[in-house]
Amino acid sequence: QQVLKVNSDIELLNKITDPLANFKNISYSLESENINTNVIAKNQILKYSDQNISIKTSSNKNIPIIISNIYYPGWNAYIDKKQTSVKKINFIFQTIDIPEGEHLLELKYQPASFYKGLYLSALGFLITIVVSFYLWHKKYQ
Repeated sequence: QQVLKVNSDIELLNKITDPLANFKNISYSLESENINTNVIAKNQILKYSDQNISIKTSSNKNIPIIISNIYYPGWNAYIDKKQTSVKKINFIFQTIDIPEGEHLLELKYQPASFYKGLYLSALGFLITIVVSFYLWHKKYQ
């Protein structure tokens, strides 16, 4: 698959809405560009769920891998346990730049809003316990 870089959202929308667009062979991105030729790559999906994806990759050159999940904040990518960026491709999908060689790519959905809500709930629970204990202690002591 060839990835062509575009310069603006308008150009990207024009490319992906073109009735002659061939998405089997070409993708468009504001961030990634693949100009390599003679790429030999193999990907094996090890795990695929709604919040976790694991893919074993192997390639002879640096390449972007295109994931047909919707690009949405909260998705984090890790190559060999080191965090890397998730980029947008074809306006709505995800792509990750993979270095040459064999690697384990992991994508995890970890929305910040969930963890902020979890921490606030725990804090609220803790405050409720402390205030309840204080009021109980004040009433019976």
